[in-house]
Amino acid sequence: MPHESTRRSFVGAGAAALTSGVASARPAIETLAISGGPKAVTVPADRQAEISKWPHYGEEEKRVILELLDSNKSYGEIPLLEKEMKDYLNAPYVKAHINGTSALMSMFFAIDLPPGSEIMVPSYTASATIVPMRFFGYVPVFVDINPRTACFDLVYAARHLTSRTRALVPMHTRGLPCDMDQISAFAKQHGLLVLEDAAQAQGASLQGKPVGTWGEAGVFSFQASKILPTIEGGMGIYRNRELYERATAFGNYDLPESFPKDSPYRE
Repeated sequence: MPHESTRRSFVGAGAAALTSGVASARPAIETLAISGGPKAVTVPADRQAEISKWPHYGEEEKRVILELLDSNKSYGEIPLLEKEMKDYLNAPYVKAHINGTSALMSMFFAIDLPPGSEIMVPSYTASATIVPMRFFGYVPVFVDINPRTACFDLVYAARHLTSRTRALVPMHTRGLPCDMDQISAFAKQHGLLVLEDAAQAQGASLQGKPVGTWGEAGVFSFQASKILPTIEGGMGIYRNRELYERATAFGNYDLPESFPKDSPYRE
């Protein structure tokens, strides 16, 4: 059967050639560095440490800190920081706090909702975003995050809206703003307060509007791992005077006497 033999030879030769081509096109398998293979990062360890160090500071920062220590007038810098932050954000009211957690605590006190009120919070965040609200009897409702942005998933939130929902807390993840235009429209439609956790997003903006200024209130953190670190510290941003005065009175017993005379929180 010469014809059949020839056909078999042809198919066999073609299969061998195809197998050989696939084998040659397959990338060589490399041993991972952790298993003894070549290192992917060859930068010296001391250089790696220098690159990854955070926060960055130099001689100027050291000099200013020493000057403050020597002058014993460090508290005088707080109003200057508040003014600069107010001007930078174009915000009506700001208040420096000892850290981001205290800014959140003061914000939750300031909104003065009845105990049992539900507040939508992201499922992916630090505990400080949520724990302070429990001091005032608020109930956190965990909202899933968008897997592409790690930010507040408004679609998920809409499915878990109840008659007890009073506010929502979008958290801007690692400098990436949430969809604040859509979140603000959703909140307005349902009569909800927007409280921004912008602890990780100093300097970020959406449509030219800085994060922290979209909602009724917002907070920043200056903790050492944040974008704008001062080792520790926080800032509250408030849309109206009442929120500002309530938040300030909660954390600063000495300041209410400086409020306008018609303030109900003035001592």
